[in-house]
Amino acid sequence: MSAIAAVLLFLSSFENTYFTFGKDQVNDSRYVSLGLTDDFNGLIKDRIEIGYWKDPYNSSSFYTTYQLGLSAKNEIVYAEFFTGPTLITQPDYRLSTPFEFKHDIGIGVLGKDKVGIGINYSHLSNAGISEPNLGRDSLQLKLTLPL
Repeated sequence: MSAIAAVLLFLSSFENTYFTFGKDQVNDSRYVSLGLTDDFNGLIKDRIEIGYWKDPYNSSSFYTTYQLGLSAKNEIVYAEFFTGPTLITQPDYRLSTPFEFKHDIGIGVLGKDKVGIGINYSHLSNAGISEPNLGRDSLQLKLTLPL
């Protein structure tokens, strides 16, 4: 099996892909991410995401997360909540461990072709495992495309 066929087979098992970008709670860090969402049974979903943030203090990190969540939608709007473990490449003054937890809540609208646009709020912290645990909160614009 060629590499392209393997990638296409892998991607075909997902419901959609999404792209987010935004800023954190004090407007000093910029975020960008790319993810894939899978449908368990309509309401329950799981997703994988890779992302990156950078702040003006030369702190930056890549991250990857696996989340489970609830996603409700009709023909026009959607609402979702996801949570799960996250690994970051660079702990910093806000996040002291490479193991964190990421929580997302979002709302948005869907077009006829299932392309969506929405607002996503994310919280990232280590749940008090280690200090400092200031966390990172970000507000992001989200674009969703069906696969």
